[in-house]
Amino acid sequence: MNTYEKKCDDDTLEKLAHFDQKGFIYPPNTDPADYIQTARKTIEWADTIKEQLADSGFAEIVDEQFSDQQEVTAEILNLCLQPARERYKINPGWVPAFFSRRLLPWYVGGACFYFQEKGQNQVCFVLSDHLREQEKWLIYTRQEIVSHEICHVARTMMEQDIFEEPIAYNISESGFRRRTGPVFRGNWEAPALLGSSLFMMLGSIAGTFSGQYWIQHLTSAPVLVTVSALGIRALKAHKTLHSAMNNLEDYYEENAEAVVFRCTDKEIYELASKKSTEKVLERYKTDPANSIRWTLINQLFSL
Repeated sequence: MNTYEKKCDDDTLEKLAHFDQKGFIYPPNTDPADYIQTARKTIEWADTIKEQLADSGFAEIVDEQFSDQQEVTAEILNLCLQPARERYKINPGWVPAFFSRRLLPWYVGGACFYFQEKGQNQVCFVLSDHLREQEKWLIYTRQEIVSHEICHVARTMMEQDIFEEPIAYNISESGFRRRTGPVFRGNWEAPALLGSSLFMMLGSIAGTFSGQYWIQHLTSAPVLVTVSALGIRALKAHKTLHSAMNNLEDYYEENAEAVVFRCTDKEIYELASKKSTEKVLERYKTDPANSIRWTLINQLFSL
């Protein structure tokens, strides 16, 4: 038996459901009491930030001082969270959010800064100052940026790698980004792409000066292989994710996306098979390692 199962009474489930709605997705093999305490402390920390802004006009987060004039209004933040709220049923409006000219490269529209300290999570949205007066910067809207980043925040303790980016990109306004955005999901992809691109450039230079143009073609192979492999992997992950969502529609209807949002990588792979979906769901209900999570999921989304 899961050592946490005996602790999960109705009151605990109610608290987990309360924090789930605020963007705290309960992960596998975690003491529910500890998780509830972490969620509570995190929101208390966010409240102190808002109190500091109200009292003194300033607050310090991630070693950066923000003023109340930089704070993203509740109205704008509520609009930005709409896709995640409607699709994944999370509404973390408690997260401090600011417009800033610092902390972000000029080409980045926004990011989420996240730290774990003293049993609490410190989370802060930073949006480019360009988005203060306009809704779109380069190819992204502030709504898409915030909704994307909050998906990572909500699932951070799930510690899943394969479908993390596909899930976050799934609510993108662009079909192209939904399919190709999750190309990078680890630490090696960007260096591999950069290295193979540099190798191709050096080969092009060598081939031009030596007159051996076959060198250019040979040194182009690594970058082509890297791009193709990453692209195919991203498309396969997108297809698997949507197969799982489609299969769950028979059991959770319009809440299927929200259910997948709370799944592990292994569960998404299993649920992507339509033939075994029903048996898999039944197994989750009795599996000691997953029973609390799936009791909570079914309490939230069963019809």
